[in-house]
Parts: sequence; structure tokens; C-alpha cells
Amino acid sequence: STEQPRGMVRAEAIFNDVIMKNVGKRTRPDSVGISFAIIVNGWAKIGNIDKIDTTILNLIDHCQNHTTRSIKPNISIINSAIITYSKSDHLNKATKSWELFCRIKQLRKEGVWDLEADIWTINGVLRACMYAAKDEQETALEISLKLLEEIKNISSIIPNSSTYCILFQYSLTHSSTSTEILNAIFKQCCRDGMVNDAVLKELRKLTPSQEIFNSILGVLGNDTADFETSNMFATHNLRKEWSRNVKI
Repeated sequence: STEQPRGMVRAEAIFNDVIMKNVGKRTRPDSVGISFAIIVNGWAKIGNIDKIDTTILNLIDHCQNHTTRSIKPNISIINSAIITYSKSDHLNKATKSWELFCRIKQLRKEGVWDLEADIWTINGVLRACMYAAKDEQETALEISLKLLEEIKNISSIIPNSSTYCILFQYSLTHSSTSTEILNAIFKQCCRDGMVNDAVLKELRKLTPSQEIFNSILGVLGNDTADFETSNMFATHNLRKEWSRNVKI
């Protein structure tokens, strides 16, 4: 097995043997949350998925079996773990990301953690699906469809510009990317007011001609415009309501 950084091994040992065993005695719950974040981020930086899994599962197990339920990680730490999954070469990265997403939902439902997934959690799992290994792509597609249902059904989760960039990229990875698919994604992005320059850039990459690009944006063609370099379709030249929810 690959030798692990000694500092991380030592930090994990302190977390498990000193901090977790003394919760409610000498260790405050908020100290556990901070320590948990340090450990997960440390393993995330070196891409060690197995260690991230172990750390998260150990903390979940502790919270479910002890009365001290005020211990919880910040959702950004869970998102960090999912992003690490998506960037790894793990053969089941989409499944692992989805399972962690579902676990967080279940823990919230059970009252163990008052921790709610956000759009960055969704984006992370979608990205893991997009880069799924060949043998997992069918499962990844099923997961991505479930995630889209989550977005529809949970009012607190609102797609952002990054979500639509991922959906454009994902459509290229797993389909022939028809104009109808691109049009549907872009229209929903407009409805949500999340069109920014990054969204337009992704759309441009996938459209084979200026005519198709123009048709998706619902504008008249311009035979003299340079499709590759023209700035005529920068967001400040489009309808303001299409970008009304973009945070600068």
C-alpha cells in the first residue's frame, strides 16, 4: 500500500484516540467539528478516498450511538469529500458520492445532524457522474436523473451557473448532444436567471455553428460576426432577467 504522510497519520490518531473518546468530558463538540474538518481536508488534498470514508463513517457512527448529537461537520466539508471523489480515479466515484449525499439526507431526517445538502453538494455528485468510469456510466446516468429530481423537489436547492455548465459538459460526455438538449438546458438556465459568461462559453463549445448558437439564444443570425471571437453574446448584451440571480 502507498505510504501515507506521517503528519496526517498522526493527526488522525489524535482525532480518534484523544478527541473522539473524550467528547463531553474534556472535549467540546465544536472542537470535534473543527478537528473533523482538518482531517477530511487533509486527506482530500492528497486524494485519499478510503481515509475520507473512514473518517466520515466513524464520526457518523459515533453520533448515532452517543447522546452527544451536537457534533456535526460543516456541509462544505462534505462537499470537499465529494469533490475529491469526483477528481479521483475510483471506479465507483458516482455511487460513492451519491451514497454520501443520501446519508446526509437520512441523518438530517433522523435528527442526528441538522445538516442540509446545498447546490454545491449536487454539483459535486453531478461532476462525479460526468467523469464516471465506463462500467459505471449507466449507473451514473441514473444518479444524475435522481439529482435533477432533487433539484425540482427541494425548494432550498437552487441551480447555479456551475450546475448548468456541468449539465452542458455532461450532455457532451453521455450523448450526441442534440440541439434540442442544449436548447432545453439553456432555456431552464434562463428561467432560473443563471446565465453568465461561463454558461455561454460552455454553450459555444457545444454548438457546431453560429446559426445554431444564435437560434438557441433566440436571436437573428449575423453573417458577418466571428463565432469564435465575437463578444456580441456576452451576458451584458443579453436580457437582464436571464442573469438576474447570478452572484458576482
